[in-house]
Amino acid sequence: MHTFAFSRFALPVLLAAGAVTYAAYSAPAGVAAGLDAALQERGRSPSGSGGPVADLRRNPRVSRCAVRDPNADQQAMIEDAANSSGYRDPGAVVTVPVYFHVITTASGGGDVSSLVPEQMQVLNDAFSGSRFAFHLESLQVVANNAWFYAAAGSNDELAMKAALRRGGPEALNIFTTNGDVYLGWATLPFYYKFAPGYDGVVLWWAALPGTGLAGESDDEPDGVLTYDQGDTGTHEVGHWLGLDHTFAGGGCSHPGDVIKDTPTEAEPQFFCAPRDSCTGAPFPGDDPITNFMDYVDDVCMDHFTADQTKRMRKHWHAFRDKKAR
Repeated sequence: MHTFAFSRFALPVLLAAGAVTYAAYSAPAGVAAGLDAALQERGRSPSGSGGPVADLRRNPRVSRCAVRDPNADQQAMIEDAANSSGYRDPGAVVTVPVYFHVITTASGGGDVSSLVPEQMQVLNDAFSGSRFAFHLESLQVVANNAWFYAAAGSNDELAMKAALRRGGPEALNIFTTNGDVYLGWATLPFYYKFAPGYDGVVLWWAALPGTGLAGESDDEPDGVLTYDQGDTGTHEVGHWLGLDHTFAGGGCSHPGDVIKDTPTEAEPQFFCAPRDSCTGAPFPGDDPITNFMDYVDDVCMDHFTADQTKRMRKHWHAFRDKKAR
């Protein structure tokens, strides 16, 4: 029997389970500075009219994602629950209902509602090979300064989700905010039963496709770190469907991300530069840096593996599919 050590954490129930916390891996200084400088230099909407970025306080980004990978006991508990579901994949396309909540400042800063159709297309393209489709059920724009600037795991974030979240475990609720100091975060499927009201994905508004979020970097092979192609959404929805980071566990430890066809990776890769961080006979293959669940920029990440697809579909059936509950 595996149990969560809820008493270890001061945040509410789901955070206590270790779902979202301040990330252990901070972005290199050049990445964080580049992202902040890109917004300050832009200072206007994609159309140049001042829209989404008007009157915004800009928080430097310290990491791509705030999701904390499960510890060994939590991972074992998740695996036990998923394996006991008796899942047999029929192979049909799974259609996921999406409820999009665009949170803005009181004056309308951060309104990226016009970019939502493009974000939906990015998700459908990225997950089509895994036989997931996403259908936009509703889109709302809500002006609320406290919610817009809500930190990950804060009372303001909890209040926002309690007020706006719609549907059951099968419903993907996406919230765009100022993103705290991250590009995004999400909840794993297993955690839904502990705190259904907290379930969902939060994205920094500037990470949606078409915002122009990019910054120069001498460490990036093409010289530019690009984060406005919508794949922060892909990464976070990957978590929402049950995937861990490719570097989960860290330090070349097993079981890592519990995916057989993603080579073990010691730490996240922020740059699109080939690397082999875990060497020797036990660790064949170069780091899976172009995988959607690593930390490279949007231009570099481009795929899920076959075993990641199996895991997402298995976790959908075990924890999200209403028909299986």
